[in-house]
Amino acid sequence: MTPKRGSWSMPTTPCKTAASVRLGRYARSKRTRSRLAKLNDDGAPVKMVEPHDVLSWLADQNWVLETQVKRALAKYVDGHPVGSWLMSVHGIGPVISAGLLAHIDINKAPTAGHIWRFAGLDPTVVWLPKTKRPWNAGLKVLCWKAGESICKV
Repeated sequence: MTPKRGSWSMPTTPCKTAASVRLGRYARSKRTRSRLAKLNDDGAPVKMVEPHDVLSWLADQNWVLETQVKRALAKYVDGHPVGSWLMSVHGIGPVISAGLLAHIDINKAPTAGHIWRFAGLDPTVVWLPKTKRPWNAGLKVLCWKAGESICKV
C-alpha cells in the first residue's frame, strides 16, 4: 500500500538518523527555494507570467516540502523528553530543536563544556594541518543559528 500524497511522517520515537536526514532535506529545500526566489526577484511563492511559470511552480513545491519537513521535525521534537524544553526557549523552533537533539549525544557529552567543545566553540581547540577536524561542523553552524535566532527575538 502506498501512502497518500504528502502524508509521510517521521516517527516520534527518538531516532537521530531520521532526524538528521530530515534536517538535510529541509536545508536543501530551503536553499533551492532561496535560489528560485532570487531568480523570481521576490521571496514568496507567487503566480507569475509565462517564462517564469516553471520557476514559480518549483518555488511553490519547495515551500510545500519545507513545511511538511518542518511539521515532521516538530513531531520528532514533541516525542523527545528534552524537546519540550527546547521549544520553550524563545526563538528556538522545531528545526533548530531537532538539529540539537540529532547532534548531541548526552552520553558522550554529559556537561555543557563537552557540548561546547564538540561544537567547536572552545577557543583552545586547534585544528592541525592534515588531521581530522576536532569538532562537528554541522553542530557549530546549528549553535550559531540558535544564537542568532535568540538575538533576533
